[in-house]
Amino acid sequence: MRAGIPGKLPTYSVISRILRLNPLADVVAAAALGLAAIPRTIGEEELRSVIRGRPAVIVGAGPSLDRWADRIAGGWPPFPSSIVAADDAATALLERGIVPDVVVTDLDGDIGAIRRAARMGSIVVVLAHGDNIATALRATRILPRLLPTGQVITLPNSRAYGGFTDGDRAAYIASAMGATKALLVGMDLDGEIGRYSRKNKGGEAWERTKRIKLRIAGALLEALADSGFELVKPEAADYRAGDER
Repeated sequence: MRAGIPGKLPTYSVISRILRLNPLADVVAAAALGLAAIPRTIGEEELRSVIRGRPAVIVGAGPSLDRWADRIAGGWPPFPSSIVAADDAATALLERGIVPDVVVTDLDGDIGAIRRAARMGSIVVVLAHGDNIATALRATRILPRLLPTGQVITLPNSRAYGGFTDGDRAAYIASAMGATKALLVGMDLDGEIGRYSRKNKGGEAWERTKRIKLRIAGALLEALADSGFELVKPEAADYRAGDER
């Protein structure tokens, strides 16, 4: 980790100081989304039913996304698993005819793709925070169903599962929902930014903040692994049929 980023960041309070977030605004946003989403809220048991008892493939939107999306479209992994897309990764999967089981998003990516995924059966886990409250409330009108979440505390109809960026939050959700392990693909946390993640965004300030968030994601994943949940990088485990038991 670089200077200024602790080796592990398990708490929102540390992250909020690093990124100068407003915790009260984040709580208000989560509460507002939870209330607005009541008519369209997916039950947590439905989310659990598509993840529990099998590996979860967490698909991030890093530079290697195209390669991994092609592999998934070709039948990888060759054993039962759940496909959990982090925000813009859903676009790459849909382009290849793959409908993710779950999409985890704070709605700063391709809303059209997320809406298509939802209509095709994906469970969309939406995070509301102080910077996206208007977009999050709009999601309750355009998504057929969603699971509202926040990043500070659990509230009525808004859960806080842990994690911070879409990718590491997807891993925390997989753990909470009973996945046997998580396979991390497209989760390139070395500072490079993928083309899907960069789409319609950019600028020096955005890139600087994005790289800080990637380092935070790495630290949070380390903390999750230290808690006992197994995280696997596919380069280190190019599974063949029968490898996963």
